[in-house]
Amino acid sequence: MQPLLKDFLEAALEGEMDSYLSSKEADNRRNGKGKKTVNTSYGSVNISTPRDRKSGFDPELVPKRQTVIGEAFENRILSLYAKGFSYLQIQEHLLDLYGVDISVGKLSAITDKVIPLLKSWQSRRLDVFYPIVC
Repeated sequence: MQPLLKDFLEAALEGEMDSYLSSKEADNRRNGKGKKTVNTSYGSVNISTPRDRKSGFDPELVPKRQTVIGEAFENRILSLYAKGFSYLQIQEHLLDLYGVDISVGKLSAITDKVIPLLKSWQSRRLDVFYPIVC
């Protein structure tokens, strides 16, 4: 789950950045990436976080200086996307459960980045052998 969660978080942050830059003044643009370690219920995940030149981008899914993502939050996001919920339904769930108010436009930008990753992960080739320790 760690690689999928890493890809999901990075794609979601890229979607948030796309939405942020499209709604702000034209002279602001991307300015590389920062590194961040986020603790999840699946272990630590190292992610790259996008930056903008004016340092005004403040992501909502993984806010600045936040290093812990709760199990309920990460599972809810993954399950909502996997179940094919509408943007309004996802927006309502995130607001009701976590107090995170994400616009439909921002959700659209995030899902445009995340859905191809999920489809790729779902259609990947499985290993022939999976060891199990009892």
